[in-house]
Amino acid sequence: MALATQYGAERQIPNVVASDCGNYYVELVRPYFVRKVKTNNTVTAVYDGRMNGQDVVLKVHHLLGLKDFSLRAQGEVNALTKLDRAGCQHAPKLLGHFRKSFGGIVCGTEIYVVISKVPGFSLDSSTTWRSTYEGYQKVKLAFEIAQKSILACGVDNAGHEMGNIMYDLEQDKCYIIDFEYSDFPQRRYMRHLPVNFADWVGPGPSRPASPPVMTPPKTPQQSSGEEEEAGTFTSSPSTLKAESDEDEKLPISVERSPDAEKIGFELIG
Repeated sequence: MALATQYGAERQIPNVVASDCGNYYVELVRPYFVRKVKTNNTVTAVYDGRMNGQDVVLKVHHLLGLKDFSLRAQGEVNALTKLDRAGCQHAPKLLGHFRKSFGGIVCGTEIYVVISKVPGFSLDSSTTWRSTYEGYQKVKLAFEIAQKSILACGVDNAGHEMGNIMYDLEQDKCYIIDFEYSDFPQRRYMRHLPVNFADWVGPGPSRPASPPVMTPPKTPQQSSGEEEEAGTFTSSPSTLKAESDEDEKLPISVERSPDAEKIGFELIG
């Protein structure tokens, strides 16, 4: 298998990597990339592979010069171990790690980290998911669940970029990958760590405007003849009756009443 890099000519790499102890035997399927990290003078390569019939990812940290220790390899091992012990379901599983002092993929001392291959695609490999507001919000919700699960285990991958988010469409689930620069904050600081999706991938499409609500015009109601006739009355029937009774009253002249004289009253007419 040949691997061309921007740091040199094409390199021939073996098809199989095996640990000296014999516990790990990884068949290399496809190389992802080789990159040189100037900060700690190492070269890191990532491969698709298979081990014990399972799809895996093999990370190789080639140490330059007299270095015999990789902080990046150790950081990923520590983070994945802690997440696996906590039962986290949103990160790869650590399947093993080993060292080869001679006869490595490139040469010299190399540290190998074997992790499980999570399903889905990297968010930086496709733009379809962010082409609509609904698609962006769907992945955002899945990411927030995954990142909160990672933080709840006391781990932060410290690589907040969309290339470190895998999304599985069938499960509607996100995975966080690449824990080489992991941080292990105390729990009281967890609520201050970023969970904002836009901080990782950038802003998404705006919410589509709601269509205007059309209110039908009110139709004037035509009143019937009986209602119009009833509306002409300004007084109730009982009032009209009382008024007619008063109109029918006649003046009564009272002269003297024998009964009134008996009790000492005099009626005045």
